[in-house]
Amino acid sequence: MKKIILSLLLLTNLFAEGTQETLIFVSDDLKSLTKYKSIRHENGGVKQFLLGENFNKSTITYIKPNKYEWKKDTFDDVQQDTLYFPDTTNYAYLQNLLIDIVKIKEEEYFLQIDGGECVGEGCFNDENIISIVLPKRFKITTAESFEDTNGQYQHNKNANFKLIENTLTLYTTNVKGAIAKIWFIDNSENASIYKNVSNSMENYSQVSVKKTDAQTKIIMPMDNLFSSGNAVMKKQGKEWLSALFDAVKGKKYLEIRVEGHSDNIPIHNQKYASNWELSAARASDAVKYLIKKGIYQDKLAAVGYSSTRPLVKNNSVKSRAKNRRIEITIVGQKAE
Repeated sequence: MKKIILSLLLLTNLFAEGTQETLIFVSDDLKSLTKYKSIRHENGGVKQFLLGENFNKSTITYIKPNKYEWKKDTFDDVQQDTLYFPDTTNYAYLQNLLIDIVKIKEEEYFLQIDGGECVGEGCFNDENIISIVLPKRFKITTAESFEDTNGQYQHNKNANFKLIENTLTLYTTNVKGAIAKIWFIDNSENASIYKNVSNSMENYSQVSVKKTDAQTKIIMPMDNLFSSGNAVMKKQGKEWLSALFDAVKGKKYLEIRVEGHSDNIPIHNQKYASNWELSAARASDAVKYLIKKGIYQDKLAAVGYSSTRPLVKNNSVKSRAKNRRIEITIVGQKAE
């Protein structure tokens, strides 16, 4: 099981009461996030964020208060880049980060956020609050809290989580540090379409199904759909398209685009002057069958590409067979 843990470790020298807040906004493509980190104290004085060795200062876009310095400080025998405030009770920064979240399984993701911890023997946070805001198309399915109350992080089965739609907040009190772990799924219509289509095609090993954020693409070998030189669909092709229809029935999408692709061997018969006509006729035949099954014609498009968009070089019998194909792209609705 693969997973990427995003650990945003923040160390600060809280020896007395204080509140740490970490607010995370995850981008829709799951490739970046914005983090707002703030700490509040009842009493003023010198405060600092220890941000690690060789910290990339260019990721910081905002700091308050305005009176601060970048310094070097040693922690655990390592020189840390330190954001130093000479006298304040409330200090914060805003940071943009690139992340790389790998799916645990199809459409399920894992994310870990470290809310930071105080440095020093006997220090603790009055409150350590972590809020994670996901794009609306995602749904949080599981959350766990790990809290340091005695020098060691332990799983708190009775953690104080609050979930409102796509925003999860973890409230902890009297802890040295806190970590929130979440599991979430893509709950969009596009993800549902991809799942349905994948399930409907899993018994057909020749058919491949791929997905991007807004599209589901199905690739069907042409030789299974049509006989050489004609555009009359075989029984196998009708079975595949019927399964596809069942998968998308009742789903919301912008368009189903059917593309015909040929190899580079020229054709010329009484009905088709070239591969342009043949590839377009095959795409049209597939569209007509989908209309007959019940898909609205204003949701369909047919196009023939001849041999202009090969998947591989047309240099062998096997490669030419791979290039002869029908590609069906389901264009999903724009994610919120």
